[in-house]
Amino acid sequence: MLFHRIWVTACLLASIFILSGCKEEVAKVGASAPSIAVFDAQKNPIKLSDFKGKPVVLEFWSVTCGSCLAMMAEWEKLTKSRPDDVAVIGINIDKKEFDLEAFSQKQGFTFPLGFDQLGITQERYLISVTPTTYFVNKKGKITKMHVGFAINMNLNKYVDELLIN
Repeated sequence: MLFHRIWVTACLLASIFILSGCKEEVAKVGASAPSIAVFDAQKNPIKLSDFKGKPVVLEFWSVTCGSCLAMMAEWEKLTKSRPDDVAVIGINIDKKEFDLEAFSQKQGFTFPLGFDQLGITQERYLISVTPTTYFVNKKGKITKMHVGFAINMNLNKYVDELLIN
């Protein structure tokens, strides 16, 4: 019985230590982009390191957010016209999972979409509303953050700035 209590206490302390370590990574313009804890429809991890040396756009979205879908449609157009210039990762922050692959096909999105299943990435990137966009240059630094969507946004300008920085 005593061994069991010690074991449970040790596990709880280890969990607290590990989880508190996650909170140390917080997104900040000018700093290195925190790692992401995102999984695609096949439960494979999507990592920023997979895109090393290429600018990355992190698009945080929700399935019920019309502005998010409009923003992602614009990113789809841009990635088709400039496939070598930028990688876009759509990070869903909904609590309830859905068929991500079917959703992606229905919407016509070809860039990677993933679930932030545990909310770790949402916490690291301080996401409270969607859409929220982070721009990461090829050196892995966050150059800009943008909240919301406006029909007149010039996404090409954002990508051009990423390529310069």
